[in-house]
Amino acid sequence: MLRTPTGIIIILLIVAVSLFLLYFDKVDEASEITSFTEQEKRPDFFMDDVSSVKLNPDGSIHYRLTATTLTHFSQNDLTELTNPHLTLYQNEELPWELTAQKGTLISDGSIINLRDDVELVQKDELNTSATQLITSELTIKPNEHFATTDKPVTIKTADGLTQAKGLNAFLKTNRIELLSEVSGVYYPK
Repeated sequence: MLRTPTGIIIILLIVAVSLFLLYFDKVDEASEITSFTEQEKRPDFFMDDVSSVKLNPDGSIHYRLTATTLTHFSQNDLTELTNPHLTLYQNEELPWELTAQKGTLISDGSIINLRDDVELVQKDELNTSATQLITSELTIKPNEHFATTDKPVTIKTADGLTQAKGLNAFLKTNRIELLSEVSGVYYPK
């Protein structure tokens, strides 16, 4: 029936057109997926030279957060920070200063992940570094005055140098719990 050259050409033409349409339908789907993925990675807002203050119920400053840039992604409610600087105030105690190259605020800012050259410092009354903690990553819960890491950490004080792997820092009570591989040097006076 369709064994004539014209019939075979018609069948091949129909198959070719069908494959052509099927191919471009898949290309359109792929470009829709690509554009959706690119859209997910786009921030919904960003700011430069950011400064934010959170107050306690009595009106005193709980913490101050500054950053060179802030970029918010609504899809996962994350905020990326460049050069974050967090000052965590504690009533009558001296504040803790936290700096890093990068940071991430999760959700409402109740968790702040700092990474790359993280430094946590509490200065003494003479404004010199009384306690300095250095690590590559640190997770802060500013509402709880708590910091933690499982990365190597170095703690410098006027009395000595301590190194460990991981720590839990209870900043309100100035208590630091070292998790493992602890070594130290004491500087006698």
